[in-house]
Amino acid sequence: MTSSYETIFNKFLGRVTDYDFLTIDEAYLWEQVSEWVENSIATSSLRVIFSSITCDKETQTLTYTLRNSAGDELSDQLYVEKLFAMSFVIQWLEPTVKNKVNLNQMFGGKEERWFSQSSHISELRGVLEDTVVRLKKEIRDHDAIYNSYIGTSING
Repeated sequence: MTSSYETIFNKFLGRVTDYDFLTIDEAYLWEQVSEWVENSIATSSLRVIFSSITCDKETQTLTYTLRNSAGDELSDQLYVEKLFAMSFVIQWLEPTVKNKVNLNQMFGGKEERWFSQSSHISELRGVLEDTVVRLKKEIRDHDAIYNSYIGTSING
């Protein structure tokens, strides 16, 4: 099966609100997307669901075979694109959480620094952790349902 980087990126955009993407140079944007694809493939929790996977930067396509297929190509394709979009969200959030401004808590007075920045950082960390957990649960649930030991359906 194959999925385009553009399809995955559009699913990612449906999960975040960041108007900066409108102003980014297109060549740089697609380089970033290629990097996110490669990083996603390198993630062990995501890589393990594939029996084979390759990415082609020139055609901007991802070619893969799932270990535990849902049985139809469309379901598998939508599942993989969803996982990669979630992985993109994680990679997009990590620099936001770990940037110097958030780590130094530089703005405002003593009380403002403590409450507003700490609250903001906690919220960002919570969103990041929640997204990581949701990605892992999505993989776990899919593999629990569609594996050769149990069968290929919930009611199976």
